[in-house]
Amino acid sequence: MIRAYSNSVTEAAEAIGVVKRVLQQELLFTIPYNRYDEVNHFLEEKDIYVADREYAAEITISVYLDLDQVDDFKAELTDLLAGKVKIIKGDQRYNEIPVKNHHYRQKTKTETIKVSVFSAYFYFLTDQPWLQACGRP
Repeated sequence: MIRAYSNSVTEAAEAIGVVKRVLQQELLFTIPYNRYDEVNHFLEEKDIYVADREYAAEITISVYLDLDQVDDFKAELTDLLAGKVKIIKGDQRYNEIPVKNHHYRQKTKTETIKVSVFSAYFYFLTDQPWLQACGRP
């Protein structure tokens, strides 16, 4: 039974992927439409998550960055836009970031079980919206 459960948990984790929760800083900035493609390419090249885009007279973009990336990002974006951008700090929050190159099969079965069960247990303890969906406070 334990072997079947451990294999199921491992296979499920491999199928859905693994994430880590990282404290990130929201940055908001506004750009003119004629700079959008250039900025969008920059964000894609840097693999930066865009949380939101608001289209009005100009485009306001919201991104989340690890705390140690904020200063470099601000400098690079300011340089890209020749200083014609105002960057505003928003809220800090924990975001789930996909973990790349995780290798469950390289661990022993015991280590895999511990990691998988702990990850599932930790997720349910730290992510409260599932409680609200069940009608609990």
